[in-house]
Amino acid sequence: ALAVRIPSLTPMELLICGLLRLQLRSKEIAELLGLTTKTVNRHREHIRAKSGIGRRINLTTYLCSIA
Repeated sequence: ALAVRIPSLTPMELLICGLLRLQLRSKEIAELLGLTTKTVNRHREHIRAKSGIGRRINLTTYLCSIA
């Protein structure tokens, strides 16, 4: 559903979205995927930009609200 709603997301961004929906923090995602926290945060910013949500909206809450 997320890939249909925001088709410009990359496979890595979709994976990070899935992990965010599981309530994992950036640090936990970084450790799980073998990335730096900075890289995960950059992906989060790309997800925010592509989905059109601002900094005031919690990304995890937003992703969990999408069916």
